[in-house]
Amino acid sequence: MKEISFPFSILRICLFLLSAAPGLVLAQQPVKLAFPYGPLGLNSVPWIVAKEIRIFEKNGLDLDMVYVGASAVIVQSMLSGSSNVAGFGGPAVITNVLRGGDIIQVAAMAPYFTQSLFVRPDIRDLRSLDGKKIGITRFGSVTDFALRSIIERHNIKGVNVLQMGGFPEAVAGLSRGAIDGAVFSPPHNFRMLKEGFRELVSQKDLRAFGSGFLTQGIVARRSFAATHREIIVRLIKSTVEGTKYAVTNEDSTKRIIGKYLGISDGDLLRQSYLYVVDTFVREPFVPESVIQAMVQRMVEVNMIDVKSAQATLTTAYYDNSYVAELKQTGFLDNICPMPRWIRAVFCITVVLLTLVAASARAQDKIRVGLSSISATSGSIWVAEEKGLFKKHGIDAEVIIIGGGAARVVSSLIAGEIQFSVGGGDAVIRAALRGADGVLVASPMKTGLQRLMVRPEIKTPADLKGKTIAVTRFGSASHWVLQLFLRKWGMRPDDIKMLQLGSSPAMFASLEKGAVDGGAFTIPTFFLAEERGYRILADPVDMEIYYLQNSIDSTRGYIKRNRDQSLRVIKALCEGLAYFRKNKKESMEIMQKKLRIQSAQERDVKYLELSYNLLADKFYNRVPYATPKAVETTLEFIAGEEPKAKGADPKQFLDESLVREVEASGFIKKLYDTEYR
Repeated sequence: MKEISFPFSILRICLFLLSAAPGLVLAQQPVKLAFPYGPLGLNSVPWIVAKEIRIFEKNGLDLDMVYVGASAVIVQSMLSGSSNVAGFGGPAVITNVLRGGDIIQVAAMAPYFTQSLFVRPDIRDLRSLDGKKIGITRFGSVTDFALRSIIERHNIKGVNVLQMGGFPEAVAGLSRGAIDGAVFSPPHNFRMLKEGFRELVSQKDLRAFGSGFLTQGIVARRSFAATHREIIVRLIKSTVEGTKYAVTNEDSTKRIIGKYLGISDGDLLRQSYLYVVDTFVREPFVPESVIQAMVQRMVEVNMIDVKSAQATLTTAYYDNSYVAELKQTGFLDNICPMPRWIRAVFCITVVLLTLVAASARAQDKIRVGLSSISATSGSIWVAEEKGLFKKHGIDAEVIIIGGGAARVVSSLIAGEIQFSVGGGDAVIRAALRGADGVLVASPMKTGLQRLMVRPEIKTPADLKGKTIAVTRFGSASHWVLQLFLRKWGMRPDDIKMLQLGSSPAMFASLEKGAVDGGAFTIPTFFLAEERGYRILADPVDMEIYYLQNSIDSTRGYIKRNRDQSLRVIKALCEGLAYFRKNKKESMEIMQKKLRIQSAQERDVKYLELSYNLLADKFYNRVPYATPKAVETTLEFIAGEEPKAKGADPKQFLDESLVREVEASGFIKKLYDTEYR
């Protein structure tokens, strides 16, 4: 008799008796497995159910389930030896394989998008997304790919994509009006619907697009799976049993969902249960067409190298033999056959995916990641908005990553973006640790911060013991404040540093008396000066050179895509020239891009002051990243990074792109005059 034919009520009784009578338990102890998984949501319900009602234990497994989150982090955990199996889906497996890793997909529980796009109630159609701020969890995640599919399907232009970090942050951002919309996975989308936000694109709409994506599944290290085949089969078996139990036991499933996800609302629990019934496949084979579609999409956005992708067989990313072995036993036929209508939809989807993959063509697409929303990126936004990238054959997506330069450089090294814009110290630190990042250009001559203090603070010595604000530790404001102190022969512990998140927040604290000063950027320091606060330090006057907005890439990317990289630099140079020569249009673009910021950033008076400062004083006509600025960085970080001491500044620079563009006469023609 096959064990799966037992009603689950009998199974629960058996499990209870086994737990209550240790003497009846088989002598063989369950196999312990570390099992990192993500997300903490409905897409992980089969594992949560299997753990809760002890299905894993019944199948001889002792799973230590640990919520980790981002698939890239789970991959790092697996590569470090912390685990051999995990629960997730998406591009991380593909990226790992192309980099020589041995992590493969062994089961697919949800081989399609399960996300929805929610927006403010006043946004009624997709055309209204032009110029709006839309949140995703992180670049390279399923929410990123879902949004990209929506944008491309409907040919929407001008969407500003923001990386929020997680669904709770996206919920908060949309609820407070900081963003106009966001991509959510269940149960967050049910909550947003209940709170009155508009579901502009549903998960069913996304599936109908025919855009393939493996949202959830089981992965394993190929080396481990080959030598522990039975364990992988038992893991998949337990997951499928967990799926069946969840589908056929509504009340118990809702109780488990409520316990693990903190949901008590009856309507949300019912919607969550219906989602589980509708989502998970009963035969968790990994569809080859879905993997192909994911690879193609990753090539299009330059997340992976096209030549490496073409040279790699699709079967390198997955192994269906474990599911096939389970099917041969008859287990999958008895577990809970997939309804005919689901099979029909799935088959149609597979056909559509195949057609999409076959018709897709490689394009010169790149992503430029900005570390923050700031007027200092004005020339880059101009290049984007005025079609200067497209003029040079580049389909560029300028995205806000946020969180400082360290985060944007991490995205660069991970291959999620091709060019990053932020403080240059981050890419130098990464290079010192063996990363492939390199400085290729710098639109600005020096940093654009000023130390503004209360009127009674007249000299650097007066700062001792005072509280000075920065946006966040590791940011440009933190960096330049320490440079000021060093120039004065002072130490960081001579003052109290407080991170407050943004220049407007710092200014509000200064007005309330909570801080004595702050390292402000434009346009906030104009307002501070207008209110009577003193400029105690300006990097230009003090001849402090540092890289506020360096443009970085990786040596590997430039080597593989030199012609494309040259065209990117041409577009950036033309953006600088256009910005300097076209004040009205450039200010309009800046005003559009800064619209969700503080009142002073929307104020045309302050915006004009920012423009004048950038155009006349700070922007380089020829955007070389100067060795002198790199030298300052190396000297400053030598205490934390021993390899920085004595390092040659030129090893962190690749000036060849700007040099080649300059030598061609291209930049000179932009200005029609001598420019040096």
